[in-house]
Amino acid sequence: MSGSSANPNDTFAWAYDRHFDSKSAERALEKLFLPKMPKGARILDLCCGPGRVARYLSDGGYSVTGVDSSPRMLRLASQNAPSCELVEADARTFELGRTFQGCVCLSASVNQFMVLAELGKVFERVRSHLVPGGLFLFDMNIERTFASRWKAPYATVSEGDALIVRPRFDPETNVANVEMTAFRLADSGGWERSDASFQQRCYSERDVRSELKRALIRDVKVRGSGDLGMEESGPAFFVGAR
Repeated sequence: MSGSSANPNDTFAWAYDRHFDSKSAERALEKLFLPKMPKGARILDLCCGPGRVARYLSDGGYSVTGVDSSPRMLRLASQNAPSCELVEADARTFELGRTFQGCVCLSASVNQFMVLAELGKVFERVRSHLVPGGLFLFDMNIERTFASRWKAPYATVSEGDALIVRPRFDPETNVANVEMTAFRLADSGGWERSDASFQQRCYSERDVRSELKRALIRDVKVRGSGDLGMEESGPAFFVGAR
């Protein structure tokens, strides 16, 4: 999930793993990415979080390397995707010393880079790790996503845990903030509480395309969630190649 140096994800990793699924990511992979991947391809899962996408790809017969800056996310990923290689590193500076046929960065992880130049650094790192013609798929929350989904608090409750989410989006600054509180039943019988706050930036398609072009990622196509049979208010999916 995270590629940044600050890690609210460390204290909130278990709740993210419990309450956020990867179904939209899997749909995008099936429609936009995997049909172009050779059998057994080497795939980089950037900002891999708790490893659900990595497991999905690994189960499909691909050789997967997951990168994330959160040690606790990687700990969960080692349980969820035990056959995948996992590396703790920042998405803006990572260097693995080898290349991949494809790279994915999902769950709107790129929105967590709050400065456009930092987003550009992520794109440059991705390109340097792709073989010629290698594919790059990422998703991004856009204005309609924030306007529709980041306007009211909500809660999810299940046996043994609960999650409260308080999102807000400022269209003047293009900055979104979300505060989350999670509770889980501890082995001792008491309740453990975890709190985290995140920021995301809403980027225009024009700015994202500009940074992709600067990073020499070409043939960029953008698909909306509705194009993939999901809710129209979902993220946009970008696909480009080295």
